[in-house]
Amino acid sequence: MRLKSLNESKLSANIQVFNPNKYQVTIKRIDAEIMVNGNQWSKYQLDSIFVVPAQSLFSFPIDLKVKNSSVLAGIAHLSSAGELPYEMKGKIKGTFRSITAEVPFVYSNKFSGDDIRF
Repeated sequence: MRLKSLNESKLSANIQVFNPNKYQVTIKRIDAEIMVNGNQWSKYQLDSIFVVPAQSLFSFPIDLKVKNSSVLAGIAHLSSAGELPYEMKGKIKGTFRSITAEVPFVYSNKFSGDDIRF
């Protein structure tokens, strides 16, 4: 865990995305709020380009600044339940079959202990 200040820490996590389409999707930007176990943890912004292959699972790392109180609550929940539910809600800009669009999205999943690095 790297302390940003006495009130917040920086943590890294892996997000897995499944592309069910027969075509690859090129992600150009993501702006999202990160909710963990029902509580707002952080905001996330990705402004680099990555490609999600067609009909496959793709994993990408995210770095977040999180209040220490939220990190401690998350660690406690992860320890007792073995997983930590999260939700990303925001806008994603991408290209699919040569059409670029920005669309709202909501994505929910669960972190395991292997997904989060403090």
